[in-house]
Amino acid sequence: MYNIFCPLPIVIIASFFVEVESFIWGLVFIHFMLGIFCYFLANIFKQGLHLQNEQDLFI
Repeated sequence: MYNIFCPLPIVIIASFFVEVESFIWGLVFIHFMLGIFCYFLANIFKQGLHLQNEQDLFI
């Protein structure tokens, strides 16, 4: 969750004090995309664990 929500506010706050270079905005975007990817991956594994535990009850 930190990858999604933290980089953008930090860069905006930092832009008040120093000049933010253009590749920093690319890094913010990459962090956002990686955060969403990790969130989806975690939900997929959570659902798989739930299904595995559900099947273990019937065996």
